[in-house]
Formats: sequence, structure tokens, C-alpha cells
Amino acid sequence: MQEKIKNAKKDQVIEKQEDPLKLFVASQSVVDFHEKASNFAFFVNHFIFENIDKNNRYPVASGALLSLSCDALSIHQSIRSLCEAGWAFSCSILLRSLMDCLLNVGVICSRKNEAEYMGFKYTHYFLKTALSDRSNSEELRNIYLKQKQEGLDKLNQHNRQKAEEFFRGKQQGYWYNPEYKNPSEILKKFTSSDIQYLYNVYSGSAHGGFSGLKMLRDNPNDIHPDHSALGKFAQKDMELLNYQKPKRTK
Repeated sequence: MQEKIKNAKKDQVIEKQEDPLKLFVASQSVVDFHEKASNFAFFVNHFIFENIDKNNRYPVASGALLSLSCDALSIHQSIRSLCEAGWAFSCSILLRSLMDCLLNVGVICSRKNEAEYMGFKYTHYFLKTALSDRSNSEELRNIYLKQKQEGLDKLNQHNRQKAEEFFRGKQQGYWYNPEYKNPSEILKKFTSSDIQYLYNVYSGSAHGGFSGLKMLRDNPNDIHPDHSALGKFAQKDMELLNYQKPKRTK
């Protein structure tokens, strides 16, 4: 496995593709390695899905983790697609989301005796806001109440009592409040300083920050890009999209 990683890093040569919607692709060894890793991850996820109800002591937490792993795999595939299409700079936004998925996993799994409760909070947190929204129709509200009840029924008496208290309590900013205050607290507990730095940079890109969105650019230090160059890029983009410039009418 380590040898494959080394070879993949050596062969990271960008080549042009004829397909206008797939501008760039890494060398074949990198593509093969990526596909094998993805296929293995999908296989593991599918195996878990097929066996999730067999003697499972943590059905709610397992469901939350399965959902997170599916989302993480999808985001990973999306990043490759964006890179091949020539939009690698925007991947910093998805990388932040991918890191958030991993943080959520850490929160759910950090305390064994509370895994079911935290799994419930992750998958049902949105219902707390939805049920307090008076603009929702009675039909939609009943659907939400049914979802809530189905989740509660999967918990033991102790966790169910905590979940009901959670719904009666004040709306919090993050689903994992009050167990954890914010992402920074989770990062400090589970990750290194390097990961914390990357998360902060990627967070900037998710909010339209300058440094975050420039991090993966070819020239990240260009504070004032050449407008003529931007014009050329824009012209090329329009050609790729078969854009037809409208004719002027006198």
C-alpha cells in the first residue's frame, strides 16, 4: 500500500483530455489508485449496510455513521470530478465539509455510553427547528413528528429521556451542543495542529474568504489578478460551454 502511494505521488502529471467537460486528469497510476481505494470504500460501506441490523447494539449510532460515510465518499468523488473539470480551487470548500464529516464521526464515537444518543441528535437535530417552524403545514408537521417518534422508539429508556429533554430545550447553534462548544473544541481534542490550521483555512473558503479560495489557485498570492488574463480565461470557458455570443441589434 505504501509503495502504491509513493508511485502515485511520483506520477501526478496533469494531462489534457479531449472531452471539453473533463479538462484535466492525473496520470493513469493515480486514477487507478483512486478508483481502487474508492471501490474498496464503497464495498465496505455496502457490507455495513447489509449487516447493520444483525445483532447491532448501536443501531442509531450505526445509522448516523453510515450516513456520514456515504456523504464522505460522495464528497470525495465530487472533488475528483471538480479537479478533472478544471475547478480544483473550489475543492477547498468541499474539503472543509469532508473534515466536518470526520469531526461528526469523532463526536458520535467519542463516548461509548452516549453513542446512541449522539447518533440520534445528529440525525434528528434538524427536526427541532422544523417542528418549531409555524410556516410548515399540518401535514408536513405530522411527517416530522412521525420521524421524531421513530427515532425515539429506537433508543433505550435512558437515552430516550435525554432525547426528549433535548427537544424541549433551547435551540443550540451546533447539533453537538452542549457536549462540545464548537468545531474548535472538537478539533483540539481529536486532531493535530496541522489539521486545525487546514480547517481554519478551508473554513475561510466556505465563507468566501480570500486566502481560502486562493489556496488551491495556480497563483495564490495574486492579490490583483491580471484582468486581461481573466478575460482570456472567461473567453475559453465560454468556448468550452459552446457559448454563442448574442448579436448586437441596431
